[in-house]
Amino acid sequence: MRFKIDTNGVTLIVGGVETVTDRETNAPVLDRESGKPLFTVHLMAVEAGEKPDQLSIRIPGQPAGVGLGSQVRVHDLVARTWEMGDRHGLSFRARVIEPVGPDSSRRAPEARAA
Repeated sequence: MRFKIDTNGVTLIVGGVETVTDRETNAPVLDRESGKPLFTVHLMAVEAGEKPDQLSIRIPGQPAGVGLGSQVRVHDLVARTWEMGDRHGLSFRARVIEPVGPDSSRRAPEARAA
């Protein structure tokens, strides 16, 4: 099942960006729809009156102008339930993640192989 998530009113700060790689071959994993390499963007989500939370969001293509500490905006964020054997959880995916304001765009993009 997919759940659409509204991030209005939530401050999102980048904690890191990683290339998604195949565990066996170490090759970049490509998005099935676009053919672009997948990246995981680790974010801290802060909302007034709430404890900060961490989430990792997969996106197709490397996010431009997004680096450590950047405040970002996430477009078309969805959570999807998953189950593998006795394990289950939520995974997050978005269409694009972009910097908020001119301060964020000055930071260098960061990506590293997982």
